[in-house]
Amino acid sequence: MKSASIATTVPLGETVLGDDIEIHGRPVEKNQPHAIYVAVSSHYFETLGMSLLRGREITDADTQNSQPIAVVNAAMAEKYWPNQDAIGKTFTRADKPKRAIQIVGVVRNSRFDQISGPPAEGFYIPFSQNFASTATLQIRTTISTDAMARIALDQIHSISPTMPVFGIRTMSRLIDGANGLLFFKAGAAVAAALGLLGLILAVVGVYGVMSYSVSRRTSEIGIRMALGARRDQVLTMICKQGAILVAFGLATGLLCAFAIGRLMSDFLVDVNPTDPPTIVSVSILLTAIALLACFIPARRATNIEPTQALRHE
Repeated sequence: MKSASIATTVPLGETVLGDDIEIHGRPVEKNQPHAIYVAVSSHYFETLGMSLLRGREITDADTQNSQPIAVVNAAMAEKYWPNQDAIGKTFTRADKPKRAIQIVGVVRNSRFDQISGPPAEGFYIPFSQNFASTATLQIRTTISTDAMARIALDQIHSISPTMPVFGIRTMSRLIDGANGLLFFKAGAAVAAALGLLGLILAVVGVYGVMSYSVSRRTSEIGIRMALGARRDQVLTMICKQGAILVAFGLATGLLCAFAIGRLMSDFLVDVNPTDPPTIVSVSILLTAIALLACFIPARRATNIEPTQALRHE
């Protein structure tokens, strides 16, 4: 169940399954084509908010005695009928080789059972043409989940008092559960916390190292000031030298980040391992911290008398 706008119908959907298929007019391949399929009732796509790209949806007129039909997703249409219109094409399922299924529509890709990777090839067939004893009831409503659950249970039991009903959940709860995004979100939270900790340590470390390095040059700064160097010249020199070190460190760090990002790409879902905004923002932050760590002790050293700077240990 999912809270949204009220739907005029309550569609059914069979458990997601997979099957080998034979595509008519396509040469026999070494690896037999395979696709995931779901048996659904009318208004299924409307209720789940799935966009129909072309053709028609499954309707109540698609019965057990009518022509077997299917609505395929864009991934299946593009893979098995490239540069063609899949509507009107036919295929058969391995478990029912004598029943030719005609494609009547194409819908936008959606996830079946995997939340990562490219969308799987899949098709939808009328529930009336592929009856199963277990089905999923999809309800789109604006009222509370508990109230809708009671209404649905009353309606089901008014038709069949002994009908078992189980697994009543909202779509958001299902997606956020153990079979959905729970472990991905937990992993992302841990990774974000470790990344933030690493950034803080990097900022503190860069500042500390650069500040200590410049403070050790106080005597050198005093000598330059005693020989006539202006304050702005000394500050510019120190910042330039610090910028060179920062540039070298950033270049090395970016190379390591790109290499590690490629190794970790399989663990990321719809996230670029070399995300430009992240890389640019972190680089700017570390550069600013490093230059600030150069400027502050250098400015402090140029503000004292050259004789005192020469005596600095």
